[in-house]
Amino acid sequence: MSAGPVPLFGAPDPALPLVERPGAYGVALDGAGRVAAVRSAKGLLHLPGGGCDPGETPEDALVREVREELGRACRVLRFLGRADVFASAPEEGACFVKRGAFFRIALGGALTGVVAECATLWLTEAEFAAGAAEGSHVWAVERVLGSRNRSGGRLAPPPA
Repeated sequence: MSAGPVPLFGAPDPALPLVERPGAYGVALDGAGRVAAVRSAKGLLHLPGGGCDPGETPEDALVREVREELGRACRVLRFLGRADVFASAPEEGACFVKRGAFFRIALGGALTGVVAECATLWLTEAEFAAGAAEGSHVWAVERVLGSRNRSGGRLAPPPA
């Protein structure tokens, strides 16, 4: 994976300790160029994916999360980059640094015997960007579709 500059979204809360949360997310497109997305319980849009379990590679986490969320197989095609998001959670006594690894993926069909947690939504880039929970997910879609960076991330050198 690249060691180049990492886009940062949000800002850390100086009153809270930083806790890293690695995750992996995938950008899948259909034949019309629409983006696969899932809707959270709060109504916000996310790319398929989620947190990495201890000892799990980002690629393995992504395949597992797609299986759980969408009930579908997933093939990881290529690494897109990494982006970090600061998420303040005072109720948990921490500010999380969500370190997302983003990949271009291809979705397979529904898996027999697997119940999907979410429906797969197919959205245009604009529809996804309008409802996305995190700028890092919009940034990843822009990387695939070749859009100019409108997601507002700032670049920072990789951590030492």
